[in-house]
Amino acid sequence: MGKVLPELNVILKICFTLQVSVLDFLTQEAAKENSSQFPTMPQKQVVDGSRKKLEVKFDSHRTQQLLENVLQANEQPLFMTAVAKRIGYPKRVLYRHFPELCRAISAEYVKCMKESRIKRMRTVLPRGKTSC
Repeated sequence: MGKVLPELNVILKICFTLQVSVLDFLTQEAAKENSSQFPTMPQKQVVDGSRKKLEVKFDSHRTQQLLENVLQANEQPLFMTAVAKRIGYPKRVLYRHFPELCRAISAEYVKCMKESRIKRMRTVLPRGKTSC
């Protein structure tokens, strides 16, 4: 009594973000093996006790390296909101510090989505026929 099980969609989102299977997540085997693989979230510190504003320490070198890794990865490109969430900084901060890298990541995502759309259209519409 007093225990609430998380909803399946929450578990699936966590597993997607951590890139682990649901079984590994539930049995906690992957967490021990892959804990060094995932970037740690930046630490937050209170700037002033009276203002209650939180400041995030910005690790420029580490963040640039993570963005370059995302750009060079051979997997399906991610949109910048997902990249920002994965790295642990707001998208606006990433664009402010690394505008070229962020634009390149976004361009790769747009290119991939266009190619995917064209591929889907070719499978739906047989050659020589138009939609009109």
